Amino acid sequence: MKALIAKGAEVNARDQFGVTALHIACGSEQDGNDPEHPPYGSRPKATTVRTLLDAGADINAASETGVTPLMVAVGVADVDVVEVLLNRGADLSATADIGNTVLHEALKNSNTAVISLLARKGADVNRGNGIGATPLMIAGYEGREEAVQKLLAAGADPATADNAGFSALDYCEGRPYPLKTGSADSRRGIIAMIKAAITAGVKGKVVEPSRR
Repeated sequence: MKALIAKGAEVNARDQFGVTALHIACGSEQDGNDPEHPPYGSRPKATTVRTLLDAGADINAASETGVTPLMVAVGVADVDVVEVLLNRGADLSATADIGNTVLHEALKNSNTAVISLLARKGADVNRGNGIGATPLMIAGYEGREEAVQKLLAAGADPATADNAGFSALDYCEGRPYPLKTGSADSRRGIIAMIKAAITAGVKGKVVEPSRR
């Protein structure tokens, strides 16, 4: 990498998808995609990312679908790379073409440490995507109990509604979309947690539900 840069390689060159070397460095072959096709490549390494940034790589370069290097990094749950990007000034407010934020992208994996890190650095936990669905709604719909807890602790508002008027509770119970896996019964802990947060009326305060 350093040798190529020393020879004058253009670090901000893009392929036909608008993907840069920084996108690839932030990606991973372990999410089931073909590692021969962008934006996925070799296992992400914070040192490679630093090298590219030091050479002038655009930290907020967006692909044709609006995906930034930070979105790629959170999508594969590489906390080290996410921290490097945030410390170098990556834009937390960027959105992809479908309106997903970095927090929406973070829900693609089970590493809730990324969610906590993004929220701590100032990511808007209540920002909806193109249909107004917030990260809390998506986490509830997917049955991600720990993610729901982290989002509530970070200040996610359980009373927020999407563009069609559906709340996080609606998403947990299969409205407006049928649940992909399990049932509303399998989400009892999440539903109780969200109801407790609504009752408490205090964003950022998680009330642990009693389990029976």
